[in-house]
Amino acid sequence: MQLCDRINSGMLFYEHGHTDPIDIQQETQLQEERDHCKEVMFEYNNTHLREDARRQAIMKGILGSSGEQFFFEPPVHISYGNHVHIGENFYSNFNLVLVDDGEIFIGDSAVIGAGSIVTRDIPENTVAVGNPCRVMREISNRDKEYYFRDLKVDYPYTLRQE
Repeated sequence: MQLCDRINSGMLFYEHGHTDPIDIQQETQLQEERDHCKEVMFEYNNTHLREDARRQAIMKGILGSSGEQFFFEPPVHISYGNHVHIGENFYSNFNLVLVDDGEIFIGDSAVIGAGSIVTRDIPENTVAVGNPCRVMREISNRDKEYYFRDLKVDYPYTLRQE
């Protein structure tokens, strides 16, 4: 079984030291993809906090696919980028790590907590956190009324016009 077949099947693999010519070629290609992603993440992580349009463009250029509305709080670390597919209204807090050796799908309106390491799919309308990242709960209509336990959202304040 070739290196990319092992990766795509979710099997254990090693990245360097293969002797098969096809695996050696795949090693080189994968290293180039990882290096490119690291360069792009360096650019993203060093943007100014008011460069929202630039941040969106950078992420749209590296991700496999995305919704129109999403936000990654820097810094973010991703292995390849092109294996990551995020839905609409996605949010991640600081220090997100996406280990996208295989395809990772993150659903619409998913929220990922600070410092999480994502290695597998995250369903839509969920809050997920941790290492490894796991779904903690679903996002429900209650979240429109309460932002934390029994603390109510103050709508006249939060809906103000700026």
